[in-house]
Amino acid sequence: MKNYLLLSALPIAAFAASETNIITNRPSDQSTQNSAQQQVYYGNEPEVRLEESCEKKEMMPMFPASARMQICDGLNLVFMGDFLYFKAKEDNLEYALKSRDVVVNDLARVNGKIHQIATEYKPGFRVGMGLLIPHDNWDIFFTWTRYQMSQRSSIAASTGETVYPLMLNQSQNPIATNASAEWHLNFNTGDLEFGRSFFAGRSFVLRPFAGARGAWINNGLNAEYGNVDFRASGLPTFSSVDVDNDSSFRAWGLRAGIDADWEFGEGWSLFVNGAASLLWSHFNISQTETLSDGSTMNHFNNSFHAVTPVFDMQGGLAWGHYLFKHRYFVRIHAAWEEQVWFDQNRFGRMIGVSNPGGMVFNEGNLSLSGLNVGIMLGF
Repeated sequence: MKNYLLLSALPIAAFAASETNIITNRPSDQSTQNSAQQQVYYGNEPEVRLEESCEKKEMMPMFPASARMQICDGLNLVFMGDFLYFKAKEDNLEYALKSRDVVVNDLARVNGKIHQIATEYKPGFRVGMGLLIPHDNWDIFFTWTRYQMSQRSSIAASTGETVYPLMLNQSQNPIATNASAEWHLNFNTGDLEFGRSFFAGRSFVLRPFAGARGAWINNGLNAEYGNVDFRASGLPTFSSVDVDNDSSFRAWGLRAGIDADWEFGEGWSLFVNGAASLLWSHFNISQTETLSDGSTMNHFNNSFHAVTPVFDMQGGLAWGHYLFKHRYFVRIHAAWEEQVWFDQNRFGRMIGVSNPGGMVFNEGNLSLSGLNVGIMLGF
């Protein structure tokens, strides 16, 4: 009987011992509180700790900490200026074909090179101002970009060569002995954007933004051809024929993008910024051919609306620093910038000997690329 009672008590003792071990291995309330005191976000100073215990059970902030400049006792205004050194290029600006024709079975076969305007780097600028909004550390910026350029090109036929004037009305089968062309561009954009900078890592900052863009761009291609023979017309040779192509572009629409900064110490950082726009656009295109006697041979206008997509991107190196106990902030940068304006060249060409009045319209992209060096001051 005693042995039976002893054996019956063994499972109960083992269960009690296990319960004792479980209670003994539990962490103390103090250690639980200490483990709960964890870093939950980064502010403008590294590793800001929130001394909140588990007993209070307060909700921790779930949004990323602001990473924008923090000005002490200032107006929270920002001014900026960039020097731009861009090269502009536009598709489908061919103005002449110089050929050494080869006659085979009484047919002239073209054997030559198409000439278009080769552009060079020209200066421009961008200026802007911004406001650091107190609510939730947002900011608002407005910038204006201006760039102007003109470039000229010319060719002349030597003995045995012919110049085909590509910008003239081809229904009269014209040829010339020389050609010259000038392309000019007057480029202006205004951008308004709202954004917020935040830490996406210890040294990685993002700033998504959205806003609006307005653009007004005047674009022209003027060509002059010498000793023009309209072979299909029976007219005498004209000493010169001028062709003026003009494009007036006005647009407005939405723009959005994101700026990214990788900070690697002492105020230095690498950055990449990108944006995309969709603009409701109005084009007004005209072309006029003027003969050397002052008479107009051809003239047309084309006015229409379209939606124009635009891509912007820049990347480079920046350095920023606070001055006078955080009362001022200065940042300088050097970057490479690219812009692509789709279907900006809408000049028309009259083609075809057998189809007088037949036309084709270009859809060439406008691109701007080059150096961007600037400074930003906040106070």
